[in-house]
Amino acid sequence: MYRVNNLLQTSYCLHSCKRLLAVKNIQNHSNKYEFRKINKLLVANRGEIAIRVFRACTENNIRTVAIYSAEDEGQLHRIKADESFKIGKGLSPIAAYLNIPEIIKVALRNDVDAIHPGYGFLSENGDFAKACSEAGIMFVGPTPDVIYRMGNKIHARQAGKRRKKNMKFISNIKLFYFKLLMLMYQ
Repeated sequence: MYRVNNLLQTSYCLHSCKRLLAVKNIQNHSNKYEFRKINKLLVANRGEIAIRVFRACTENNIRTVAIYSAEDEGQLHRIKADESFKIGKGLSPIAAYLNIPEIIKVALRNDVDAIHPGYGFLSENGDFAKACSEAGIMFVGPTPDVIYRMGNKIHARQAGKRRKKNMKFISNIKLFYFKLLMLMYQ
């Protein structure tokens, strides 16, 4: 099985991972990044995605926190985490995992340093990334500004044109987004 540590050791990831684990100083609109060690990480997702993140954290001596809805009480991701907390009382499972204020409250009450959004649910939600940064919690992923721009294809295309005038736009949209993100992080 693919290990996150192998990725962390590649030369490509040395620059990218440092950028992802940094927190941009949004209040001062500074281009400088503050690097902080992650001691405790909350995964705002469930299932196999959460379990993979927990395993990578365990290998790097990072404590883990899981959140779960009432329907997911017996799921494996809850057991694999060091700590787990029930969210979304009276809500459907999907609504519980999309409840940004409650997730932030759980993170603040339990001294969480960073939140990993997982895949889907909140990973493409700029409001969630912004809520994390406003609460002083690291968001493992792009900045809210990048998420907002990438969520709108017209804005993403315009950002690409501004960033690199000679960039040829390609029909494969996934490759386009990957190249655009790489240009933005240079």
